[in-house]
Amino acid sequence: MSEQVAAFHFQCTDVVKAHRYLKESGVKVTDISDDGHGFEFWDTEGNKLHTMSI
Repeated sequence: MSEQVAAFHFQCTDVVKAHRYLKESGVKVTDISDDGHGFEFWDTEGNKLHTMSI
């Protein structure tokens, strides 16, 4: 089975703050990437989304 590809990519200026906000809001999120530039999360319908720093 292939890995689900993110449906949308979002850009933000503070990945750590965005990650914390989503996680504290109960959103399923991955860890921030090793390079610190982004993470993935899922919406309420199970769609995989991605955010990255700009």
